[in-house]
Amino acid sequence: MARSIFLSVGMGGKNLPDDTLTVQQLLNKVPVSEGGPVPLLAEDSKCGPLTKGAIQKFQLKQFGWKGADGRVDPDGPTLAKLNEFDKQPEVPVPPKPVEPVIPEATDFFLIHMSSRKISVGGEDDLFFLVADIKHNILAVYWLDTTGRGRPTVGTPQGNNWAGSGGRFQTKKARRINDLQVPAAWFSRDDEGTVTSKLVLFFPEGGATIPMNHHLIGPGGRVSPSKSGGGSVSTAAAGDFRLIELR
Repeated sequence: MARSIFLSVGMGGKNLPDDTLTVQQLLNKVPVSEGGPVPLLAEDSKCGPLTKGAIQKFQLKQFGWKGADGRVDPDGPTLAKLNEFDKQPEVPVPPKPVEPVIPEATDFFLIHMSSRKISVGGEDDLFFLVADIKHNILAVYWLDTTGRGRPTVGTPQGNNWAGSGGRFQTKKARRINDLQVPAAWFSRDDEGTVTSKLVLFFPEGGATIPMNHHLIGPGGRVSPSKSGGGSVSTAAAGDFRLIELR
């Protein structure tokens, strides 16, 4: 913002202290090569010979002899020119942080983030830790069976998991944050023998991970839909959503 003075400063000026101080401060910001004072003026609000001489020196450099009257007027060209040198230092804009380049891989490991080997498919029991084996990058995924997009519970902390899950490969090289596909956790009870698996349905072909954690319904069975012998099954299906990189 341009600075102003109330009355003239310099030769034949009123030289009010506040106006004089403004002119002294502006002159001291002018480079020597552009007619600035050497040495710098004392910013004492007094319009003595040094200040008047500095005004005239600046005018000679900027306007030549015709414009060197030794006075700074409130609406004159000298004040306007002085204000051109009164630029606030630009605050450097910090560079944008470089986003890490996440490499692609085909070899991953998945583990169910729970110490419970039996689950009824609750929201807090659908977190999975995925590792890019080659690059040692971790990500937390959540099986969204509700379509909400984000869980309403916090991500499980620690690493005391019971080891359910395993290694899987993708047919197409993918980044660890590019595993967001439809998924389903299946459990099947064949005459009391329960087996489970997690399937990630990639467009290029599904990846199946055996699980030793099971979805169990009421009464200790995989599904409450049947009683007695035979085979029954249940599933938790939805979208495999990235929650965070670790």
